[in-house]
Amino acid sequence: PFFKEQTKNWLDTWVEGRGSVKYTSGGFAHRAQWASVPLNMSTAFAAEWYNDNVEENSKYSDFAHKQVDYVLGDNPANFSYVVGFGDNYAQRTHHRGSADTAPMDDSDRPNDHLLYGAVVGGPGKVDDFSHNDRRNDWVTNEVGTGYNAPFASAAIQQYENLGGDPLSESQLDQLIGVDANGTGF
Repeated sequence: PFFKEQTKNWLDTWVEGRGSVKYTSGGFAHRAQWASVPLNMSTAFAAEWYNDNVEENSKYSDFAHKQVDYVLGDNPANFSYVVGFGDNYAQRTHHRGSADTAPMDDSDRPNDHLLYGAVVGGPGKVDDFSHNDRRNDWVTNEVGTGYNAPFASAAIQQYENLGGDPLSESQLDQLIGVDANGTGF
């Protein structure tokens, strides 16, 4: 009972926007300047997991669904925090390998290589338009495996709960031009 109550209190803090959690006008639950999307997605995952496995409560499931949608671009900026998803996403991530020959302080030129599926840090403040797609902004535009894991977990839960149609093999082959047969790399 103790840990269940602690978990509910923590989730309610996020769902209700209490304490250090504030909502943007577009509905993003924001808690920290740095890595706001990974923190948000960790909580979305926990909220949906709690709803599915401990105690069903639609406010947790609704929260998770809305936050994942926001991160994928259903927000006032129409900006996807997942590189390569949708029409408007970060193209100047703070990532040396992706930037390649683009200088880290050259923030106008897109990176030489897109990190398809990488998740950027997110809004730097409680403002739907505070994300900065600039290579030299490691606070809002940095990527990393620790940023992707929470998003992947939350997205998988949404797929399990809401369904969807998986891409065919031929559709997958067309996505980023990777030769699945192991030749032509």
